[in-house]
Amino acid sequence: MTFRRWQVGLEIGNGTVRALAVQRRRRGWQLRHWWQHTLPAASSAAPEAPPSGVGRLLAEWRKHLPGSISLRVCLPPALFSQRRIKAPDRRLREPERGFYIASQVRRHIQGNGGPLLIDYRDDPLAPHTLLVTAACQSAIGQWRSCLSAAGLDPQIMDFSPCVLRGMARQAALERNFLLIHDMGDGWCWVSPLAHPLEFGFVCRQDAADYDTLRRLISRQYSGAGEDCRPAVYYSSAEPSPLPKDARSWPSFDIFWRAYPPVPPWPQAFLIAGGLALRWEDA
Repeated sequence: MTFRRWQVGLEIGNGTVRALAVQRRRRGWQLRHWWQHTLPAASSAAPEAPPSGVGRLLAEWRKHLPGSISLRVCLPPALFSQRRIKAPDRRLREPERGFYIASQVRRHIQGNGGPLLIDYRDDPLAPHTLLVTAACQSAIGQWRSCLSAAGLDPQIMDFSPCVLRGMARQAALERNFLLIHDMGDGWCWVSPLAHPLEFGFVCRQDAADYDTLRRLISRQYSGAGEDCRPAVYYSSAEPSPLPKDARSWPSFDIFWRAYPPVPPWPQAFLIAGGLALRWEDA
């Protein structure tokens, strides 16, 4: 039956791939499987493309899963970017409105010059402004082809900021807390659940310490004013000390039962777990 299928979250990060599978039971979610592996280094000539050998790695992992699964995939965060742009005149209708937005986005987002996948909405915090999320269409296509060749057919493809917010909802976290996730080569920050979605990425070389990181986030996040420093839920892909003014995620408290031993560092699987628990698209 459909509800017996494993729901599998696959996070493809910058340097590491992680997967987590859950199954719905009458008494709650059961953890059935987890897996992680270091990825080959990406090509410097095509950093957005799947690294050499990742297809074989994923194909070998696929053999350990049931035949019928619900697969949800999160691609590397470097493929996505978010910008604010000035909204076009409201009298401008489609398709001209879409053409205008695409041209403005291309001015601000570096890429290979190919088509972009664009999602946009009115920015509730800045009048006459759009909040735009964009990704390179060819890079997404290459990853889809890689997954398909490995026998993996994603029902859902999402990106880490949305997934982290979804996991925060599942864990019933405080709604006014900023989310910060240390991904190894940098940090992903996500606006509180009570606020509209905003996110950003801070490279490790740009923030020598946590205080510097918070200052950089305050510059990027419009919901953090001069006198406003939101409380934080902090998580990390590798074991690390918890910053003094942050709370830790109660990572696996949402599972009723863990069938295999739980991972030695559950926070590393927040994104894979959020994907696995994510609702189906309508």
